[in-house]
Amino acid sequence: MKDQALVDKMKRILPPLFLATQIDDLTQGIILWRTLQNLRSLDKHQKRSRFPEGTFSNCGKKKIIINRDLLLQWWQTTLTRG
Repeated sequence: MKDQALVDKMKRILPPLFLATQIDDLTQGIILWRTLQNLRSLDKHQKRSRFPEGTFSNCGKKKIIINRDLLLQWWQTTLTRG
């Protein structure tokens, strides 16, 4: 239940769609763009994806947009009791 409370707080903080490069600031470093890029790169080489389809969308040649709800769906699976 605490995991859901964290996800709910993040939903209130993050806009529904945002530029990937903003995630460090928007989450105050809880989720880092550099880490997401590393995971996406690993997935690409292993021909799989740990993120729900549609989490990341290209906008032009260099900009990537993140779908908040799909990202948080993945993020919740990474949370463990501290």
